[in-house]
Amino acid sequence: MTVIDNDQVREQIVRGLDLAAYSVSEQNQIIELLREAISSRVNVAIFEQLTTEEQRDLLELADQHNSQNVIEYVNNKIPDFEQLINRVASTTIAEFRNR
Repeated sequence: MTVIDNDQVREQIVRGLDLAAYSVSEQNQIIELLREAISSRVNVAIFEQLTTEEQRDLLELADQHNSQNVIEYVNNKIPDFEQLINRVASTTIAEFRNR
């Protein structure tokens, strides 16, 4: 289930990390690894905030493969959704940077 803007997350990763010491290939691998981690963590955070019925509804929407409907549903259920994404991304990037 994709509910994050990959370009926005990629930009946040690039801003949060100094990747100049890595080759372009390594940079892309790091960015993709972090993007996947952020996406997974955002999904977990979403489900933690939804009721069981809302979780079921969201999964039904996701099964229809219409990202826009999924994003609209999540935005309606989680008013601070953009902030949630930013928090998860910032935390994930900081954990990576500090390891």
